[in-house]
Amino acid sequence: MNLEPFALSVLLHDLGKFWERSSDAPLPGSDEKQHFCPYHPESGLHANLHAAYSALFIREWVKIPGAERWGAKHHLPDSQSREEVCACLGDLLSWGDAEADESRDSHAAATTPLQSILAGDAATLQHPLVRLDQVEEALAPRAHAPLSREDYRHHWHYFLKALDQLGTPLTSLETWVSLLEVFTARIPAAATNRQMKLAPQINLFDHSRAAAAIAVALWQSPRSLDELNRLRAEFFRAEPGQFPELAALAGVKLLGGETILQSGGSASPANMLGRRIFLDFLVEALARRFLYRLELPLTSWMARGDGAFLILAPPLPEGAISSIGDELEDLLWEEGWVDLGIETACLPLGLAEFHGGAGAAAAALAKNLSAAEAGHLARRARRNYDQVFGFLDRASASEDCPACSGSGEAICERCRDFESMGLKFKSAGAIARKAVPPEELKGCQRLLARIHGAVELVDAGEATLETSGLEAVFTTGKLDLNFLSAFKGSGRALGWRIVSPAAGASWLDGSAAALHALRNFSSIAALSGELWRQRARHKTAGSQPPPEVQRAILLLEKARRAGVYQELLAGLSRAWENCRRERLKSKSSPPPAGAEAEAAAGGWKRWQWSLDLALEKLAVERGDEARQAISTIKTWMANGKLDTLMAAIKLLQPQTE
Repeated sequence: MNLEPFALSVLLHDLGKFWERSSDAPLPGSDEKQHFCPYHPESGLHANLHAAYSALFIREWVKIPGAERWGAKHHLPDSQSREEVCACLGDLLSWGDAEADESRDSHAAATTPLQSILAGDAATLQHPLVRLDQVEEALAPRAHAPLSREDYRHHWHYFLKALDQLGTPLTSLETWVSLLEVFTARIPAAATNRQMKLAPQINLFDHSRAAAAIAVALWQSPRSLDELNRLRAEFFRAEPGQFPELAALAGVKLLGGETILQSGGSASPANMLGRRIFLDFLVEALARRFLYRLELPLTSWMARGDGAFLILAPPLPEGAISSIGDELEDLLWEEGWVDLGIETACLPLGLAEFHGGAGAAAAALAKNLSAAEAGHLARRARRNYDQVFGFLDRASASEDCPACSGSGEAICERCRDFESMGLKFKSAGAIARKAVPPEELKGCQRLLARIHGAVELVDAGEATLETSGLEAVFTTGKLDLNFLSAFKGSGRALGWRIVSPAAGASWLDGSAAALHALRNFSSIAALSGELWRQRARHKTAGSQPPPEVQRAILLLEKARRAGVYQELLAGLSRAWENCRRERLKSKSSPPPAGAEAEAAAGGWKRWQWSLDLALEKLAVERGDEARQAISTIKTWMANGKLDTLMAAIKLLQPQTE
């Protein structure tokens, strides 16, 4: 079975929440309520009306037979339909051990903004309801972001306009993934009374893709329909050891990416930019190859960042993930990319991991992946002695290339590729993915084509684009619907894509402390997705930040590895808000000479005092590595380098001022 239609149906299972909050949704008829919405005899009312809206939307815009039932019936599944039962379980398991939701939609849902999941529980920052491609506004949370049904109505109309321009029916899963990220990544998924008890930090898009990934894994699992129905019936009262190995969590990391960056020590800014973009494209190609080999849809790709990614899969036989990694590592070696390698780890997921243990499972996987990375060279030598100790025909750094080695006159072929990619990226407005025979290509594009598909950077203002072998087109600045509409009806994937030439945080960083706090896979999808999206702010980043800011970034990354970054960030956010209020207070009336400076100094003293206490507590609790990082941060602050620290924090993870 082609699982993409099923994954798409589950991806859209909660879209009715978006429609319902816009106030433009027609009241569902009695038939729709009966089929999709649980009925409560005590009140005489149907709950979860959004499910009926989701079904109506899928029927009108997707038009795949059966798709309007599979995902939309997640609150009222037919026990004889494997698709509907798996969709129901995908939704339940994505929320973990939260109570059963049998309530009506909350009246406050349309006025409750999404809270930033990066701010932590200590600091409440809110996202405005905007399209994600409005990068500066969408990715910088603020202290207060008012929201109304009118805002939802306008946002819904822009969403429908985008669908109209791309034409119906829209059946491409990749197109829907892109559009939903643009339009629903700033909508809270916590729309009902039960979920509103939780902080609304999970966005609708990331919850939906987590539910789709779990539903697909269950559908592919060897469990019978009777077993799945029993899991649903006993979901909230099952013992911890019941229902083991419902799915698998696979982690994959590309090794050696830093070698590509470091070998360009004398390269031009365009060359360095091209290297970073190439690594971004390479990791995506690897993820897509893993999905293809595992026969999984795009929604099963759960997280990415810094050369690593997560895939949620059905239970896998031992060695299934590592064998794909070995296959791709051999391919890299064949193409002369001998400094690159691939390491994998895999962890079975039972009901205990889904019931509040998702974060611990992800942290354990990150630890296993790190251990595997440490032993990678020995494992590779045991598998293929020549790859490690034999003659290496390096096609990478050249001794005669001025960009690679700092000497010579003519740059090598690979550096020409990087230079070209960097120069094109600065003016590119779109990315085209093409299926091109690898033998027709060379260099970076040949490698990408062998793994999954060649990637072409395109000026979105160009009138034409060679369509031979064209599989997908994504704009990279804004969602340029005028440009994309030229390809509608072709069956190609269309949308908007984040390109990440900038460094930043990922789901692997500070693994244990950050991940253990997450109880469900919706949270993991939301946190990892948000960390990745923050890099979109640096789409045009062709140059590096100042050296002092780079040192501050390394210092903050050290704090992240020590597991104290989130607490540090929360303390900074609270103290910075106090300082900001002091500055505003000093400006509320014309101050006498020097009063504003004194007020700011007073705010700084209170900030430094409260932060000192927080840092001292962390240093005592977290051990030597944390103590060293915190001590250095305090020294920077004492030396008046606060602005430098804040600039580094904004590059890693933008905050309000």
